[in-house]
Amino acid sequence: MKRMIIGITGASGGGLATLYTFAADDRYKAAVPVVYMSSMELAPDNGCLCNHVPGTSLVGDRSDVIGIQAPKPVYIMGAQLDGEFPPDAMKLTNKKMVQIWNLFGKGSDALVQVYA
Repeated sequence: MKRMIIGITGASGGGLATLYTFAADDRYKAAVPVVYMSSMELAPDNGCLCNHVPGTSLVGDRSDVIGIQAPKPVYIMGAQLDGEFPPDAMKLTNKKMVQIWNLFGKGSDALVQVYA
C-alpha cells in the first residue's frame, strides 16, 4: 500500500522543517511554511543559527529549495512586524517562487500572505 501524505506546515523552526522536508519528500502534496521563508538575499542573517542549514547557498535561495517540488501548491505566511523574517524578504521569496511556478503555468499556486 502506498502512503500519501497530504501536506506539511510549521512556524519558525517548523517552517525550516517544512521547507526541507517538503523539498526532500515527494509524498507531500502541498506545504505551508510560516514565518521562515524570507529570502536570504535581503535577510541573510535572519533568525538564530538554528535557522540556517549548512550548504543551503549551494542550492540557492529558499525559493529555489522549495522550488524543487514546483509546481505543487505552496502558501507562505509571514508577519508584518517580524524583525527576524521581514515582510520585504518574504515577498521577494514569493516573487522568485512565482517565477519558478510560472515555468509550469502555475504561478498562482505559489502564494504569500503577510499578516499585520
